[in-house]
This record gives sequence, structure tokens and C-alpha cells, in this order.
Amino acid sequence: MFERIYDNLRQMLRPYTAIIGIFQKTKVLLLFMSRTKIYFTKGKKQH
Repeated sequence: MFERIYDNLRQMLRPYTAIIGIFQKTKVLLLFMSRTKIYFTKGKKQH
């Protein structure tokens, strides 16, 4: 019984977990982009 409830909950939460995963990936990507941007601006300032 409990396993069935857990399975139903997992199926309900599946789209939310997918959205959270996409959000985390974009967050990491934005962080990486901002870091590279800072690196490029620093490199340009030195020259």
C-alpha cells in the first residue's frame, strides 16, 4: 500500500523534478557564462 502511494507521488512530482533539473542546469550555465564574461573583461582591461 505505502509503495503504491509513493509511486503515485513520484509520478505526480516527475514534471516538477524535471523543471528543477532544468533550472539547476541553467543556473550553472549562467554562473559559468558570468565567470567567463568577467575573465574576458579582465583580459581586455589588461591589454
